[in-house]
Amino acid sequence: MLKNFLTLGAGEILARGLHAIAFLFLARRAGKEALGIFGFAATVNTYVLIAVIQGFDTPATRETSRDPSKILEYVQRIIGLRLFLAVFGLAGMWSCVTLFHPEHPLGLMLTILSLSYVTNSISPKWAFIAQETTRPLAIASLVQECFFFAGALLIQSPSQVYWIAAAQLTGEFVHAGFLMFKLSSRIGLFRPILDWKFSWWIIRESAPITMGVFLASMMGNFDVMALKAMTNDSAVGLYLAAFRCTTVFGPLISAVSAVVLPRFSRGYPEPTSMRRNAVYYGSLAFAGLSAAALALSLFPALVLRLLYGVGYQDGAYILRVVVWVLPLQGMRAVLRPLLFAFHLQRLDLRNMAFGVVTNAVLDIILIPHFGPAGCAISSVVSELVLVAACLLVIRRRFSAPQPIQ
Repeated sequence: MLKNFLTLGAGEILARGLHAIAFLFLARRAGKEALGIFGFAATVNTYVLIAVIQGFDTPATRETSRDPSKILEYVQRIIGLRLFLAVFGLAGMWSCVTLFHPEHPLGLMLTILSLSYVTNSISPKWAFIAQETTRPLAIASLVQECFFFAGALLIQSPSQVYWIAAAQLTGEFVHAGFLMFKLSSRIGLFRPILDWKFSWWIIRESAPITMGVFLASMMGNFDVMALKAMTNDSAVGLYLAAFRCTTVFGPLISAVSAVVLPRFSRGYPEPTSMRRNAVYYGSLAFAGLSAAALALSLFPALVLRLLYGVGYQDGAYILRVVVWVLPLQGMRAVLRPLLFAFHLQRLDLRNMAFGVVTNAVLDIILIPHFGPAGCAISSVVSELVLVAACLLVIRRRFSAPQPIQ
């Protein structure tokens, strides 16, 4: 498991580092207002993408980790179902853009980004996680970010910000194509299959996970929408710039979650040893990311000035607070897969709801008084609520030696 984590983590760190450098070019050349438009469009697009992709990856990884012979069956049927859903996603988004001011810059940005429904539908990333083969994932992520970086280099003015959306889409397509090629060399050629019986099963099985993904996205995206409604594009851009300093660690956190899920899945249905492993790995993730948060919080103005320029150093007070989501996100990246592996996704959904409600309520209360800093405070508190809820479930459901049903 350590080898898989190091491989995937190293690749994702390199990819995220390249993405961060590209984002610096984007922030400097596009400006805060254009950056805010891109960020808002990406946020809106995320919610439709959730409906297309849904939470199929988790039950697929869980089941095929226990029985690898099912991988081909699952890959073909999941791609077929997702492409079917992508058609409706594209139709819905393009209809909305056509009806509501298609000439607006936001409309064009949404039109380009919506094509990611297709590129994400055909990606078999979860199959490599289930097989604990992480090298192709690391390579694919790095190649994808190379396209994003190239797009950022092409931008010379705010009016060219659409290039970054097109570059991101191209990178996603290459990422998916590479993984499909590598997977076909391992399990044979595959094609999309629309199996209604399988589709109904996996939709029901993953429904709590899908809702959890939707709620999890709201913990960050609601901040952007609330800022957009209560302030202006500049405030959104300033918050995004500060928050991006934490998302650099996002792929590393995702790598933690990816490598522990197959291990926990094979440990089912014995809860005691898996509880010990989860607490141990979660504590390591918390400690390591706490050190990163401390380093960023000591010199926030310097970090923002070096990364984005003098115009962004006003966000130092935002960065000083929001970095403390990192250790909490690291711990929940371990705790939540344990719940998924033991078929407790409905309890995870309840936990996520607690966190989202906390986030939304605090945003509404704090943004009028503190602006973007209010978003930072609500993000940290909501992550704390989520981690506490996960620990409470694990304490209650994983303390007995008998199997969990």
